[in-house]
Amino acid sequence: MLIGYKKMEQLFRKCCSLDLDKNKAKRILEIVEKKFNDMIEVAEENAKSNGRDTLTLSDFPITKGLKNSMKAFDELKEAVDVDPVIAAIRAKTTMKFDEEVEENMPTLVGTLFVIVGHVMRELGVEGRKPSVEEIERAERILDYTL
Repeated sequence: MLIGYKKMEQLFRKCCSLDLDKNKAKRILEIVEKKFNDMIEVAEENAKSNGRDTLTLSDFPITKGLKNSMKAFDELKEAVDVDPVIAAIRAKTTMKFDEEVEENMPTLVGTLFVIVGHVMRELGVEGRKPSVEEIERAERILDYTL
């Protein structure tokens, strides 16, 4: 698991003023894990196409919008534990990765959570609790864009 329920709950309240119950938090975690795995897959393809067996940060599909979201996540001053994130990378790829990847992946994971929350907000979440349908719509948007 990339992040615990309590940490995710704090993050969503702080960044998006959203409250999550455990079932919805579990579903959002699945979405973030899927997007994180997609990013690792793309990074792996990029490294291999450049003749390397080590992932670098430049291998990850980090767009300008994602960079801006990473900065916004950093400003929240919320930390994501590095160990579960590194374990997730190691579970997904046999490739090595450099220190810069290790340093930035917790921020990337935290950013993915923030993006999910902001997408739900933009979809017009009524009140503070997203519905299952709003979470599913956010997932479809992320599938198109990330």
